[in-house]
Amino acid sequence: YGYFGKITEKVELLVCNLDADLKEGPSTSRNGKFNMLDVPALKTLKDTGVEVTFFPETDTNTAKIKQSRTSNMEVKRIAKDKLKTLEGLRKKFKITWKNVAYLGNAESDIECLKKAQVRGAPNDAASPVLEVANYICKHNAGTRSVEEFAEHVLLLVKEFHKTNGHGKN
Repeated sequence: YGYFGKITEKVELLVCNLDADLKEGPSTSRNGKFNMLDVPALKTLKDTGVEVTFFPETDTNTAKIKQSRTSNMEVKRIAKDKLKTLEGLRKKFKITWKNVAYLGNAESDIECLKKAQVRGAPNDAASPVLEVANYICKHNAGTRSVEEFAEHVLLLVKEFHKTNGHGKN
């Protein structure tokens, strides 16, 4: 009630794991989807200086995973790819892991979630993801969980500015 967590560094990058096809509508934890109603919250976050990106941007592994029912080796390979991509983004923006917020729903997101300062998951995420997350959305993937997490990050950024003497940005 009123306490949204505390961050030690300003969030400068929000990464959301999504399915490759950005369709509206409900989904399962293995098939995260994007809802167009999430856009206003993401735009507001971008307006405060937070970069927003999505995984997979282009993920050729998605179809293969759906066919094979996600073998452990494939999950590990995809997790390495996500971690490598996120490392590249970190270097590009010259930020640390403390500047990263990550919304994940699949087991391949766990390594990225563990490193990010703000770790979110939709309510219907895989149970190992829920254990790692420090913010669990009330919404399931595809039903405005991206919006909910973006609003949570926005509150954290505003609180960071307030407590560090940066005004009400």
